[in-house]
Amino acid sequence: MESQSSFLPNFSGCVEKDRSMARAVERLYREELESVAAYLCRSILSQESDQALSELFDRLAIEEARHFKILGNLLRALGGDLSHCLQARSHYGKGIREEGEERSTQRMIYESLREERRIASLYNDLSAYAEDGVVRSVLSCLMEEERGHGERLTAFLG
Repeated sequence: MESQSSFLPNFSGCVEKDRSMARAVERLYREELESVAAYLCRSILSQESDQALSELFDRLAIEEARHFKILGNLLRALGGDLSHCLQARSHYGKGIREEGEERSTQRMIYESLREERRIASLYNDLSAYAEDGVVRSVLSCLMEEERGHGERLTAFLG
């Protein structure tokens, strides 16, 4: 299921300030930024060996960027601080050049699947904790989109 939604809600006035929830959302916010960078890196690394995979990684990066913006809006409405959340790690391409092209491509897909499952689990856990219905709904929706990313990656494996 490919997400085509460009809906980017502004949550100000829709959710109560909640510092505890804001801190929890900050982790997801950082995770989404890291996902954008990881998918863009993987797209570049797979361009020559597998154009279709490179294009899938590009589409996933765009969707993760939308998640990043949604979470940024939610974080701001919850009273969180966006400024200290912009610290992406640079572990995206480690070990890729050491392997043959086919193994490298498979590794990138499996790493992506592992990351999608992990973040879907984080969304699931946090949505269960959320008391605010709007926050819970947003987190649940994003969780489903992450699961959809995993399904698309799995389908790519054949």
